[in-house]
Amino acid sequence: MRKLQADLHIHSVLSPCADLEMSPRAIIREAKRKGLNLIAITDHNAYGNCKVAFRLAHQEHIEFLFGMELQTREEVHLLCYFNSLKMLEGWGKYIYNFLPPVRNNPRYFGEQLLVNEDDNIIGREPRLLLNSVDLSLEEIEHNIERWGGIIIPAHIDREPFGIIPQLGFIPESFSGRVVEISGNTPWEKLIRDFPYLKRYRPIFSSDAHFLRDIGRRFTDFYIEGELSIEKLFG
Repeated sequence: MRKLQADLHIHSVLSPCADLEMSPRAIIREAKRKGLNLIAITDHNAYGNCKVAFRLAHQEHIEFLFGMELQTREEVHLLCYFNSLKMLEGWGKYIYNFLPPVRNNPRYFGEQLLVNEDDNIIGREPRLLLNSVDLSLEEIEHNIERWGGIIIPAHIDREPFGIIPQLGFIPESFSGRVVEISGNTPWEKLIRDFPYLKRYRPIFSSDAHFLRDIGRRFTDFYIEGELSIEKLFG
């Protein structure tokens, strides 16, 4: 059994709301400095910097989970996780078809940058990523299984984009049993306010958009053998 100190909700420079200091190399360096040994890059509706981040994390002996933060038709944020880059890429290409064809305005929303291992800019995502995809929560839950992934409702206690503030509840049809807590509300208070949350297991992440916030909140996992979403969230 080994302990993994994990921050599984970090945005890179591909997310327009993230600071320009959030390159994969800088993220990995800061994660190592903070003592994290498992991270995930979860950019909005995109995955383009995950390959570079995975390579850099491997060099620093930090384990890496392939992820994305997706925004549903109901404007609910979901964390999507996969065991491999191939699975994430397949999912990301599928999701891109449902993202509105609205061009990004970098001056208003921020840059959406693709970078290499040396922090050099190699591309820009032209389509605005800060939009809802034209898929419902139910459709996303159903379709993600085709790519071998799972979804976890992000920052369920936070406005906007938390599932409870957006919908008022977590639908009974939702099959997942793990939720992310922002840290703004103690888990014990959430259970008092919403007793049905007792059947869920909370995880804590930073939702970092700035280097200083990486590892601000984290979750300790204990697993045996190789890393997998099944061992983390099963």
